[in-house]
Amino acid sequence: MKKGICKNKSRVAILIKDGKMTEAGMDKIKIAKSNFDQLAPSLKKQYIYWIGIAKKEETKKRRSEKAIQLLIRNEKLGIV
Repeated sequence: MKKGICKNKSRVAILIKDGKMTEAGMDKIKIAKSNFDQLAPSLKKQYIYWIGIAKKEETKKRRSEKAIQLLIRNEKLGIV
């Protein structure tokens, strides 16, 4: 398993333990991941690049949250 995936799973476990993530939140994450997995490789790269080029951590966090919301609604990123 990739290092980043383990790290994210650890974060999720902590959030669940602390009561900061609910089953509804987990369901939304599963929907977003499923929709991301169905995207064409070029669209996946767009999402990753858009988040990755941000210089500030706050911007990366904001873009990540926006990406998740778009993916939950199965919408494409609005940049071309």
